[in-house]
Amino acid sequence: MMKRIIVFVAAIAIALSAGLLWPHEWLIRSFHHTGFYFILMAFFLWLVVLIRIFYRQTVPFFKKHYKGLLVSFLLTGLIFAISPPQFKILADESNLIGASMSMYQNKTTSIPFQGFNLDYEEFKPISIVNKRPILYPFIVSILHSILGYSPLNGFILNFICGALILFLFYVYAYRFYPHYLSILSILIFAAFPIFGIWITSSGFEGLNLLFIIILFLVYHEFLVSKDGATAELLFLTAILLMQVRYESLIFGIVVLALLPHLIRKEMIKQYSLFTCIAPLLVVPILWQRRIFMHAAEPVRMNLNLLETSGQGFHLHSFFANLSKNIFTFSGIDPNYGFILLVSILSIIGAYLLIKDAVIKSSDMTSQARAAVFTGTIMFVVLFVIYSFYQWGNFNLPISNRLALVFIPFFVFPVIHCFYRILGNAREHLKIYMFVFWSLILVLFWPYASNQKIVHTLELT
Repeated sequence: MMKRIIVFVAAIAIALSAGLLWPHEWLIRSFHHTGFYFILMAFFLWLVVLIRIFYRQTVPFFKKHYKGLLVSFLLTGLIFAISPPQFKILADESNLIGASMSMYQNKTTSIPFQGFNLDYEEFKPISIVNKRPILYPFIVSILHSILGYSPLNGFILNFICGALILFLFYVYAYRFYPHYLSILSILIFAAFPIFGIWITSSGFEGLNLLFIIILFLVYHEFLVSKDGATAELLFLTAILLMQVRYESLIFGIVVLALLPHLIRKEMIKQYSLFTCIAPLLVVPILWQRRIFMHAAEPVRMNLNLLETSGQGFHLHSFFANLSKNIFTFSGIDPNYGFILLVSILSIIGAYLLIKDAVIKSSDMTSQARAAVFTGTIMFVVLFVIYSFYQWGNFNLPISNRLALVFIPFFVFPVIHCFYRILGNAREHLKIYMFVFWSLILVLFWPYASNQKIVHTLELT
């Protein structure tokens, strides 16, 4: 056990030293040449631990949940049919695909943006360092390797992410509620126009939401099993999530909440070398943040082009964005991606959920209580951070995608509301519920198809 502690502490010390004390003039070159291999190692270790835990359960798992899987892929296919995939935020999506091409061809993380190819000279395009997290372009580069390079491979990844988001949310709901409510959660989730709008883009929002759901699944699994291998999977999932979007770093709170359990003597004895070296995998995150920490970038505020720091968080932005974001969440205007009925039911369900978690006499398990408290904290923290951001107005075309991550925080309380009201409902009532929410899908999918929120941004 002492050896594991020494290795883990040494890995933390090396990671912090390399990440924070590395000479600034070496940062760009180091990130450019080694970022791919860091993310490759993190993804490989995550897959190894995932397979080690679940490979014996694979066949029984899919036999039990194949209906949810089929419904998830069917609805995602219909979403892509009625809302054909297209590039929407070109500044982000083109850069992500450019970084994936660099990873595919050269195993580097920079973005090639200019070059002149001559027959008698080696083609060496000018490239710039990538300021966006690198997990999304890395996975797209894997698709390039399998399918051949195409800028459309980002849409394939987001189709897979969309189906897995629906399926894994169903799996998560199934841990707490009856099967019919878990299937119903897929219909409610897929009905959100914002899901149809942004899952059919080539951005990294879908992958971000997928790993958040995976993190909560692994979090709950650890609360139930208290197993060292599951703790390793939790660490590695959090590390990958940090490399999808910048703000996903805050989901490290989930790991911190479990710290008293994770540092117990009997837990430390179960940790493998993977856990001990995991801190080294955050080095490229620290390098990338240091590169752009004080970088000035041009932003357009109304009609004025201003130079501003990339760290655009202000108190006045919070007060300016707060009411607009609440309006978006209300669902009064579905063009912003939310549904009024779901918002009302989610408020009722959130009240019942928190009440049941607080009252000890309720039949809620301790694991469910922990999930409720953690989810509530994450919702509040994430909402506050976005609202403080200068581009944190969910009404803006370029920022509406940020609200995608909040869908699970709306759907889960709705399912709890139905559970409290209906319980194990009779068959005819279940049929009515499925018919009703299928009609909601039909009514609100056109908002996803029309995509008014992004029409002005396409290819601009």
